[in-house]
Amino acid sequence: MEHDVVIIGGGASGLTAAQMLAGESLRVALVSEGSLAGDLPNLEWLNDFPRDGHRVQGSEFAARLIDDAQAAGVRFIEGRVQELESYSSSHAAVLTNGRALTATFMVLAPGRKRRQIEAMSLDQFKGRGLIDCAACEAVFYRGQSVVVCGGGQGAVVDALHLARFAAAVTLVEQGAQLNCGADLEALLKSSPNIRVLRATLLTGASGSSGLELIQLRDSSGSARSLAAQGLVVQVGRTPATDFLINTVGLDARGYIEVDERMQTDVPNVFAIGDARCGARFTVSNAVADARTVANAIRASHLTDA
Repeated sequence: MEHDVVIIGGGASGLTAAQMLAGESLRVALVSEGSLAGDLPNLEWLNDFPRDGHRVQGSEFAARLIDDAQAAGVRFIEGRVQELESYSSSHAAVLTNGRALTATFMVLAPGRKRRQIEAMSLDQFKGRGLIDCAACEAVFYRGQSVVVCGGGQGAVVDALHLARFAAAVTLVEQGAQLNCGADLEALLKSSPNIRVLRATLLTGASGSSGLELIQLRDSSGSARSLAAQGLVVQVGRTPATDFLINTVGLDARGYIEVDERMQTDVPNVFAIGDARCGARFTVSNAVADARTVANAIRASHLTDA
């Protein structure tokens, strides 16, 4: 068998589990699409972490997780898993390039992805105005106009990041009220280059060589266009579990069903982090999930040995 454990997902839970299991002399491979550590590098501070009354910079904690996993001997593989196959005594993660990674134990930590706006495709603006990481890309929009779609905490934090560089930031929220908390809303009000459009829908985007115009419609049905060179869509998140349909048990929203050991309904296939049922979407809980699954796999491995 190629590996003892294959972990799908390189966020906080996946990296922590990988480091702990590799530290037990297990052969561990971690598959991640894109950069490691998920959104951690974009977070300025993790408050009350690793314990109450303390805090750590997101980028610092992300670097620590990656360094610890590398030092433990985790094998990192970049790629996207398109299918999970299960056999009598092993499992295989099949990548889009056709490669199959086999292991006795499989740990699913795919996290969540941004929800797309229904009946609207923005793929043509990827790399040409559609902003995936506001904290990473804000500097490229210096002196320009940017629109952020969403009224939750993530959208407001992105707007604040962008406002440090952009000439103008417009926050567009479908509802009548924001859902970001009083502290963040106060920061919005104190930022002179951020304006908030409530009860407004993003209905379209256009541009030839890149993003140029955003189309909006308010609650009265009135339509308008807004010049913008950048757009962030933060209208919620959904579990990144499309590749697991008909493979492991999922709830109605697509979250992975697990027991108290983080095991799915398929033996030796576990799920941790934000994509599992009951996740609390915090770094501390992601790390706790990793500890739980590491203990479960360790116990199973010793029993099988």
